[in-house]
Amino acid sequence: MADLDWYRLYSDSEPIIERELLNKVLSNGAYATFALVRHQGEYKAMLYVNGKRVNGPSLPQPLTTPKDDVTHWMGNKPGVGLTTSEAEMIIDKVTDRIERAQKT
Repeated sequence: MADLDWYRLYSDSEPIIERELLNKVLSNGAYATFALVRHQGEYKAMLYVNGKRVNGPSLPQPLTTPKDDVTHWMGNKPGVGLTTSEAEMIIDKVTDRIERAQKT
């Protein structure tokens, strides 16, 4: 790998927050923020819990077995549950931003 390629891997390592999509207080009292970010040249949703980035999928994922009104999740230790309407709103906002970026 050329030195320039190595630089490209790490030059955009921190996400650029475009805007907050959803804020919610979790059952354990933690504060979750779902943000629209540009990370490594791609638009995606990113989860922050108490201000710290939580790795995981770039969009809400369906739960295998939904519980009550929680049908989707994001994050990985901690994972955060989402309702269908919350998940759809996040997916729609990210998809819309990706489509707008492709038009330019």
